[in-house]
Amino acid sequence: MNSLTRPRSVLLGLAGFLLWLTGCDSPAIEGKKIGNRCPEIAGTDADGKLHRLSDQRGKVVFVSFWAPWCAPCRTLIPHERELVESKYAGRPFAIVAIALDSPEAVREFTKTTAMPWPNIIDGRRGPKARTWDIEGIPAGILIDHQGIIRGLWLEGINPSEVDRAIETAMKAAEKN
Repeated sequence: MNSLTRPRSVLLGLAGFLLWLTGCDSPAIEGKKIGNRCPEIAGTDADGKLHRLSDQRGKVVFVSFWAPWCAPCRTLIPHERELVESKYAGRPFAIVAIALDSPEAVREFTKTTAMPWPNIIDGRRGPKARTWDIEGIPAGILIDHQGIIRGLWLEGINPSEVDRAIETAMKAAEKN
């Protein structure tokens, strides 16, 4: 470290110490790990309408990666629908889905299966799935009401584990 960078690092260290001393948390950094501020997720649905994660600001959001051809994904849809329409209806909760298939396949599937939440089309192994390193579906990301990632399930979902995490995030959201 040279003499020009030393004062900057001392000031940064002092600022961090003062934040800690006063009990203030530093803002979460944007990233793809639990505890990071979730980066924007945006895309269009099968009808070309743009949806953004930021449209759900202030809510607990479960981002669900799925595909019409995925049997375990189809099995979860009634449970997800119950969360939106019953358990958390009228409360700060939303689902945003990322469909790993074509607009045509999703449009055809949703003719017979109600999914009352945005479905962003990503295509098979599309850019959003690659960005989040999705290894298997169903997969999901839980984001709290402040935009912080609280859960990651990138290789499959245990619904009971996801439900517990959602409940914890909902309690925190409704406390504020």
